[in-house]
Amino acid sequence: MAENPLRILILEDVPMDAELMEYELAQASIPFLSRRVDSRDAFLHELDEFRPDLILSDYTLPRFDGMTALSLARERAPSIPFLIVTGSVNEETAVGCMKAGATDYLLKSNLARIGPAIEAALERERAHAEKVQAESALAASERRFRSLVQNSSDLVTVLAPDGTITYASDSAERIVGYSPADLVGTSLLQATLSRCGGCSTPTASPAWPARSSSACGVPTARRSGSRRWAAISSATLRSGASCSTPAT
Repeated sequence: MAENPLRILILEDVPMDAELMEYELAQASIPFLSRRVDSRDAFLHELDEFRPDLILSDYTLPRFDGMTALSLARERAPSIPFLIVTGSVNEETAVGCMKAGATDYLLKSNLARIGPAIEAALERERAHAEKVQAESALAASERRFRSLVQNSSDLVTVLAPDGTITYASDSAERIVGYSPADLVGTSLLQATLSRCGGCSTPTASPAWPARSSSACGVPTARRSGSRRWAAISSATLRSGASCSTPAT
């Protein structure tokens, strides 16, 4: 649990029920600050003003209800864990809460479970945030890679371990006479690049990607049948994929 007190917004119209939740939170040794509300306007105000880390909400209130609160919370603060706390719930209602985006639900008759439920909810949210951050970083890295190679005057290809081309830059047409679409999914470089002395082309040996980098010069056969000299630079991007750059 974080060292800073957990900010908990409690949507509950019965003060004693809210006090019981706070008692069980203290019993679970969870440092927290809480605010209780029982209406739509107060709930929306505290979402913006209090900025809770977690929401505990009753399912039914005289002037409001938990499902509407859940919908509003998901619109305004979708990452905040939202736990339904109710006196009774049938299976259909519980399933409906989870499908609507509730993190978990608790029975008021079993509030001793509130500590583990909150810990699990916060851990799931942390894992989700880390996944989103990693996916965002990967997408940004891929955009930078594509921007770099698409603006390069060299032909850049990404090869699978068996030499199959999984990516080819737009300069393929100019250098070897084939479009990127012609190259992807094929081992066409093995046909267009011949060996030079004891140096093999990247696609000539399945073991090539295991090496961190290599370079050689080879005569290149274009689609038209003409030949031109090419300098091949290659490097392992990650296990199972390699990048080669013919420069002519």
